[in-house]
Amino acid sequence: MRALGPLAGIAIFVLALCSTHGSAQVTRWEIPGGNWQSLSDESKAIDFGVSGAIQIAGFEPTDNITQSLPWESAQPSTGFILERSTANIWNNYPVKESDLPIVDGDPTTSTEDRFKRFGANQTGRRFTLDLGSRFPVSRVAFYPRLQGVNSSGVPLHEDYIRGYELSTSNGLEYGEDNQPIFQVMERVTFTRDSVAVVEFPNQFTRFVLLRVLAKNPFELAEIELYGSGFVPRAEYVSQVIDLGAPTNFGAFTWDTVKLRVDEATNVLAEVQKADVEASIQVRTGSDATPQIFYEITNRFLNELGIVSESEYNSLSADVRGGFEDDQVNWSRWSGPLESPGQVPDVPSPRQWFQFRVNLSSSSITDGIRINNLAIEMASPALASRLFGEISLVDEPEPAGGFASVPVGVLSRFAYDLLVDVQGRDKGIDGIVISTPTMPRFNSLLIGESVDNADEVQLQPEDIIEAADGLTLHFPEITERKSLRVIFDAEVLVQSTFFDAKVFRQAGGELPQPVLPPPRPIVNFNDPNQQVSTNKLQVLTTEASRHDILNIEGNEPLVITPNGDGRNDALTVSYSLTQLLNAVPNGVEVYTLGGDLVHAFREDRGRGSHMAMWDGTDLSGKVVPVGIYIVRIVIEGGVKDVGHTRIVSVVY
Repeated sequence: MRALGPLAGIAIFVLALCSTHGSAQVTRWEIPGGNWQSLSDESKAIDFGVSGAIQIAGFEPTDNITQSLPWESAQPSTGFILERSTANIWNNYPVKESDLPIVDGDPTTSTEDRFKRFGANQTGRRFTLDLGSRFPVSRVAFYPRLQGVNSSGVPLHEDYIRGYELSTSNGLEYGEDNQPIFQVMERVTFTRDSVAVVEFPNQFTRFVLLRVLAKNPFELAEIELYGSGFVPRAEYVSQVIDLGAPTNFGAFTWDTVKLRVDEATNVLAEVQKADVEASIQVRTGSDATPQIFYEITNRFLNELGIVSESEYNSLSADVRGGFEDDQVNWSRWSGPLESPGQVPDVPSPRQWFQFRVNLSSSSITDGIRINNLAIEMASPALASRLFGEISLVDEPEPAGGFASVPVGVLSRFAYDLLVDVQGRDKGIDGIVISTPTMPRFNSLLIGESVDNADEVQLQPEDIIEAADGLTLHFPEITERKSLRVIFDAEVLVQSTFFDAKVFRQAGGELPQPVLPPPRPIVNFNDPNQQVSTNKLQVLTTEASRHDILNIEGNEPLVITPNGDGRNDALTVSYSLTQLLNAVPNGVEVYTLGGDLVHAFREDRGRGSHMAMWDGTDLSGKVVPVGIYIVRIVIEGGVKDVGHTRIVSVVY
């Protein structure tokens, strides 16, 4: 994978931010010259035809789809094949020769004499086209060379296939034989036409199978595919881009244009609404390639050695040991950014990055175009090294390597950070830690030694406790320091990441994410040698992982709904845990005889909630004096959970 040269496509457009640690510049990275194609490393079903943009591939009825694809002559394959950027063609003839002349767009090239051997019965010969992805296809044409004569003076157009069966598959359905399930579009036992044309309703197609039913000799010059509309999915992957220096990443912005083809006129137009989606992902690295390449150094002992990409490409095939993703120096792909202005959750500062654009359409007539991609960046960084780990204050070295807490129970955490401000780094004066519930700040400690033995308490200048995080402002740090933030919070799901970012208020620079220390763990990068988690992740204990409903309070148990403002209603405080999505929450009130007198229902997700009953029935009238059963019901996908209380109504 080739890396794009340093600083390619960067335009510095904002401002220079002055500090004692150098000038910080917020920059805006854009596609160099708007040329997406020159920046592409791998693309599937992407149309580069619009200047300064990419769009999901679309076709008019007169477009031969085969000519938009990069083809390879391949061997028959079995099993599900992931969508890919190349198309493949093969046949079942035992003597393997290239079938590329059939899809090269040149009607003067062909299979020539391969299927003209005297006395050979050609019945059962098969040609398979794998388009690599799904394309809109409604017509298939195939034919021999239409000009010229053979050595015997017979016109070449007479060497056509006289009987055939043409089938297609969308590539999503496979049979017990591990082969795509095909549908027959047309079966012709005998024809006098040199050019065969098969038409059928426009549909998403990945595989085309041509089966010969006649025994006569033949040749194929071209197989052509036609259709109109857009492919259902496309992917653009950039080259690795070298920014020249470690850089922090900010918001990604882009423009989206939605397209639609009028089925009656086949005219393409921009529209406000279309059944399409676009998202962008990014990954960052500390070296120039996201893969590790191997050379086979000892075949008998299965020994491998690491080589560079260029060295790997120069190796002979018999000593290439393959390659894999570099999970040490490169991050995984970020979660999808589905709207402009979002900031990717990736490690930074990093010098190298790569992005990919995912385009999809649920309608064959709808398409989407992306242009004006821009990325906020800032260099130099706030800190050259910024690593963190979270633990329980009372259990710094948990047996399993993870801090584990009961779900929905307030627990005290220690968030340790190594902040190493060097050279031109700008320093920090604040941190925001993401929490699943409202945190309660306890203390902030600062030190200089790697074992945090010299930590002293530091009073933050500002403390902000919010439902989704804890923000602290403190005096500026401009050298290597260790920080420890102690706070209380609840964990609501089995696995929770306490992500954090540091910032510098005065400069207005981009915040910098806190990363777990790189592995293998060395003292130089360890935020706190007395803590062994080396992670930003907290788990729930095994015993509490099935708890969904936690009742936090019921008051009062005797209500007097007379409107005097005292004990007019029952309030139940509760929290929901272990939920990924909102589920129906209900409050049901029954008489002792089992008659329903009140009901309330609302979708709610994990977190703290309140349910209330004001002593009224289904019609809104105050219920008579008596004893009632109040039940909180949480409807789950597998089973419902609930909580029941007895409440007295008096006046």
